Amino acid sequence: MYHHLSGRLTHKTPALAVVDVAGVGFEVTCPLSTFEKLPPEGSNVLLLTHLIVREDGFRLFGFLTSEERELFRMLINVNGIGPMLATAVLSGTSVETVKQAVMTGDTALLKKIRGIGGKTAERMVLELKGPISRLGLHYSATGALPPGDRGALDAVAGLVSLGFPRLKAEEAVAAARKKLGTDAGVEGLVREALKST
Repeated sequence: MYHHLSGRLTHKTPALAVVDVAGVGFEVTCPLSTFEKLPPEGSNVLLLTHLIVREDGFRLFGFLTSEERELFRMLINVNGIGPMLATAVLSGTSVETVKQAVMTGDTALLKKIRGIGGKTAERMVLELKGPISRLGLHYSATGALPPGDRGALDAVAGLVSLGFPRLKAEEAVAAARKKLGTDAGVEGLVREALKST
């Protein structure tokens, strides 16, 4: 199994990147979320990878963050979701949004992703809720925190690690975010949240 590729980015499109590693060009299928953050062609890049081996050949998938790759790996274990559909999911929305939709059972949100129908959305909720919960990945169980607010989600994770129930931690951090504003960091949010718990 290839863990990552590190080399020169020689070509990129919204679905594919070519990374030159010691003179060998590796074609890597990437979700749109990764493509949008790739550096200019000719720059050095490090992509976390997942290799799919099939009878008709090999395909390498690449991601800029471990969260993207982890969700990809969970998605391809869901009945009815192959690697290309998993890539489409990551291209259609953020990792945090998928996690939040799964944890809150929001199948309507999942069905908005191209290629995801009602039955597949239900299977995603059923089969991914446990893995996401066990891994302690960032998500908002109450919907009180916007999916993109990584600082607030990190603050919630910090409170949970201190023994606070997740729902109570989210409510406290949401109140702290509202009071302190968007410039407050994780430490400030945790301090403020602790005052109200």
